[in-house]
Amino acid sequence: MEKNKRTALLLVSLLSAIFLASLAPIGTKAVSESYITATAIKDAYIDESAPSTNFNLSELLVRTAGYPTQNARSYLGFDLSVIPPAAIVSASLKVYVTTPPTAPRKYEVDIVHGTWNESAITWNSQPWMGFRCSTVKVNATTGWVSFDVTQAIRGYVNRWYSVEGFVIRDEMEYDGKGPIGTRFASREYQDQNLRPVLTITVSYDPDFQMAAWPDMQTTYPGGIPEFWSDVRSVNLFEGDMSMNVSGLHPTMSADIQPRTFHLSAGDVRGVRVRIITSPDTPSTSYAIRIIGKNDGIEHYATVTLEVKAALILRDLPSSAANGTDIRVTLRYTAGVIGVTGLIIEEWLPRFVNYTSHQLSASFGATAFSQRTYEDGRTLVKWILANRTAFSSFVLNYTAHFAVIGGQMQGDLWFWGRYQAVDASGQTYSENILGDQRVEVAVGLPGPWDDDGRVNDWELLQVINLWTSGGLSDLELLAYVDLWSQTWWL
Repeated sequence: MEKNKRTALLLVSLLSAIFLASLAPIGTKAVSESYITATAIKDAYIDESAPSTNFNLSELLVRTAGYPTQNARSYLGFDLSVIPPAAIVSASLKVYVTTPPTAPRKYEVDIVHGTWNESAITWNSQPWMGFRCSTVKVNATTGWVSFDVTQAIRGYVNRWYSVEGFVIRDEMEYDGKGPIGTRFASREYQDQNLRPVLTITVSYDPDFQMAAWPDMQTTYPGGIPEFWSDVRSVNLFEGDMSMNVSGLHPTMSADIQPRTFHLSAGDVRGVRVRIITSPDTPSTSYAIRIIGKNDGIEHYATVTLEVKAALILRDLPSSAANGTDIRVTLRYTAGVIGVTGLIIEEWLPRFVNYTSHQLSASFGATAFSQRTYEDGRTLVKWILANRTAFSSFVLNYTAHFAVIGGQMQGDLWFWGRYQAVDASGQTYSENILGDQRVEVAVGLPGPWDDDGRVNDWELLQVINLWTSGGLSDLELLAYVDLWSQTWWL
């Protein structure tokens, strides 16, 4: 009898375990995690050699140029509404290589912030790109290629920025080794099993998430690049945080602001990380972790810092007020490369218009050109040529900053690159190093016009400060004047 009871109890326990196991959601690794697949809802490629043509076809193309105007990039967009408001553990963009490159190439995937349509996108109308998510080496074989886009999806779920899709392009588009191209299956590809997919793993445990940008910075020995990290509470996490970094060379140090803080449930905190290099810092690539800790929980976001000797350095003023000129200095250092031909490109921010330039040296031939695009940004280009290698020189140019109230958002960001050739015919292409950001000096005390506009709520705060004697009558009138022009924006 006792033996039968024990057998019955074991049977009940076994059946209970089977029943409870059947309640676990299908496709989950643990009770707190689940897997989600987002399908592509738009894709197309753009071709620099046909800048006004749309390529919404059954295959996508990425190509590096044998010479300028031959590059190709592929854009992909996914249905992100399927992602729940949970902690993003990982996310991967997977595409299938149908026609491999003739030689191995490294491709990068960048986040796309600007809106686009797969039936209308062209090289001339390509949307604004954001930071680089990851890179992958593509060999001369067919098969799946996976890009890590975890940071981008975390940013989307945590509302740090918009994600209108991704763009795949060659990491060295103008290296002169092409044309070398790769074709990928698009969402219209005949074999549905080979179409692009976005796979995401999410967690429902209380936790904090971290993101850092830009994902990569290039600086020179002695430069001080800045990275930014956001720490966000997910699933009602709350606790005291401490921040640190790892991966620095002994000649480097880090300035972290703030280093400690309390993260409330549902809150997000921004952290600025300045990496201070020295003239003795070796020129190489560093994988730097920005680390967040809370008791036994530790997460990090990895960024890449590349230190190298600078051919061209940019100097910018620290701030600029609306309606004033910005003087930009580009310093060329001889000896890094024996350059005989040089193309300098500078992208000016919106509301900044080129006015003039001045060179400190003479050249055998020079040319200048500029073009303003639909998004309001202006590209200015200089071409310099000599029969002998360049000596050191300075290029100064002036641009006027003018914005209508309510249209400005954030600071002014400059970006540029150079393409060069030496006497042997070797070509080079790199980003211009040095200063990138100019703080917009709005000219009024307090934070209420930091976006160039004042709404009703902000004006009430201004009046409250004025009532207590914190603002003068003239300062109040200046706020009222700006409010009258921008309250509806």
